[in-house]
Amino acid sequence: MDGSETQISYQNDSQTTAPTMGTVDTQASLYTVPGILHFLQHEWTRFEIERQQWETERAELQARIAFLQGERQGQENLKTALVRRIKMLEYALKQERLKFNKLKYGSENIPLEDQKPSSNEGQTGFDDDENKEDPSLAFGGSSVSFKQGRQLLRQYLKEIGYVDTIIDIRSTAVKKLLGIKSETNLNGTNSASSGLNGD
Repeated sequence: MDGSETQISYQNDSQTTAPTMGTVDTQASLYTVPGILHFLQHEWTRFEIERQQWETERAELQARIAFLQGERQGQENLKTALVRRIKMLEYALKQERLKFNKLKYGSENIPLEDQKPSSNEGQTGFDDDENKEDPSLAFGGSSVSFKQGRQLLRQYLKEIGYVDTIIDIRSTAVKKLLGIKSETNLNGTNSASSGLNGD
């Protein structure tokens, strides 16, 4: 019994070892030198393609970063230029107010109502001019101050290049819309307006 058991176990061992040697031969046939070289060349080519794609994407992103930085620099330059112009206009406005006060009151001192500080220092003062009401207009307005303001506006319009005919044409058009007859010669103004309109 012992001899037959040893024969059976030997046969089993030989049967189990034979397929493993066959698989080793097939594995050895899979890893040949040309196959390994082909695999290395294929992987190297794939690696190079990925590296080229990465470098292309990197160059595109660097160009985009440079473009955005240039755009940001341009916006900052525009902002500084606009701030400089605003300060220049504020200075010119102060000079005009001083000149107006000198003509109106005979001195360069600003009246007390103009000297009151603004409540918000961060604001530019544009909102204050819009919210401030003229006291003469609040109480019905006097025709004298209205005429003085109109004369001042005419003077400003002449300084910037508007002539009386354009002002008269506009006032005539407004009066026509309101249904008020103009005291001036309507034929002269109508002919001037038709000449300007190209009719």
